[in-house]
Amino acid sequence: LRPIKVIGSRDTFTVIVECLPLSPGLIVEVLEISAVDESLMGHRLRVTLRVQGLKPSISLEKLSPPPPNWSSTCGILDFGNCLMLDNNITKKFTIHNKSTFTIDASIIRVVSNNLSPGQQADFIERTASGLPIFSFRPERLQILQGTSAEIEVIFRPDRGRFLPFREDLDIFIGKTDEVYRVGVLGRAWSRQYFVTPGDPRDEPFTYSIFKGIASVEDTLLVHSSAVIRTAAKEARKVIDLSFPESPNILLKFPDPFDPNANPSTYVEIAAAPAAPTGKGPAKGAPPVPVAAPGSRQQTKRLYFNSTKVSDNRAGVTPGSFEVILSQEAKESGLWSLSVDKGSLTAASVDAAAVAVDVTCTLPKPRSLGGVVVGSWKAFQVEVVLKGGWCLPGESDEHRMWITLEAYVGL
Repeated sequence: LRPIKVIGSRDTFTVIVECLPLSPGLIVEVLEISAVDESLMGHRLRVTLRVQGLKPSISLEKLSPPPPNWSSTCGILDFGNCLMLDNNITKKFTIHNKSTFTIDASIIRVVSNNLSPGQQADFIERTASGLPIFSFRPERLQILQGTSAEIEVIFRPDRGRFLPFREDLDIFIGKTDEVYRVGVLGRAWSRQYFVTPGDPRDEPFTYSIFKGIASVEDTLLVHSSAVIRTAAKEARKVIDLSFPESPNILLKFPDPFDPNANPSTYVEIAAAPAAPTGKGPAKGAPPVPVAAPGSRQQTKRLYFNSTKVSDNRAGVTPGSFEVILSQEAKESGLWSLSVDKGSLTAASVDAAAVAVDVTCTLPKPRSLGGVVVGSWKAFQVEVVLKGGWCLPGESDEHRMWITLEAYVGL
């Protein structure tokens, strides 16, 4: 209506009102139309405009479920186990716009949120050559109603380490308060073949993810103060370097005879049948089993894995593994393996890992005066991995130790 419009006698004028809600909720505006010269005693028209800003509806696809302390609308993009120096590792996730209107989205790194562009660059974890360990594209996009857009994430691990590389991304939708988080992580190895426990909770990092626990340094990486963020970043570097890339594994078997033991964690083994005595069962009849319970078995699993290999580097070959119980473990009679050796295969995707079950069979402990006495005992297992890619100058044979702990009654 600006500049001033002239409307002739008995004439009409069309007013077009365009509305573009920038946030969800009810928005109210008042449009007033009046004569410029008040002496003409014209009417003053007031038109109330109301619009309900709709809340955008999106979903994230091609992601793993989020940890318990995140919203169910978020997710994890897991690159899995990768080989260091592989620069061709890419994964994608999808943003699907289920709204009835077009949305604008922007993606930022959580660690650099609310920082100046110069400060943001300081908090990005980088390779030795200066490239980001994780990069993504696009950073800003427009998604039409009912359509989807793919976000490509690139992982460039230039070194192997025990703790996975990690980056959290926040997806902002328009100027609303809608924020969706995507956790990006990937683990890099300096050898093609490696061992992991079957229960992810046996590893410190994956245990914390499973429980939804955030470390102190990760929490402080998003602090409002850039000084505190810098200190947290340096602390995380020191912690990362303190872990060996392939630490020894501890498999701890809880006491299956504990009164509070969960029956689902062990298998009851029937006691050895009693020998017939006196006028027992007729010849050839099955012996009568002893009523008292016998041993209890617990099993934990080890996985022998191959990293994903997406480039054509030399030295990527099939391999093998061997699991060797120590002499003490053999003589104890408590331990058995489902298989003690096998072959390993390289793959361009997550290869099917070879599973080895470690079983601990504990006899029923005897009581002394009604008190059951026992102690924790540790046994060693040696693992030998052969073949596959490794750093130039290193042997393709790798040895590591696995500790088995069990509560053994007297």
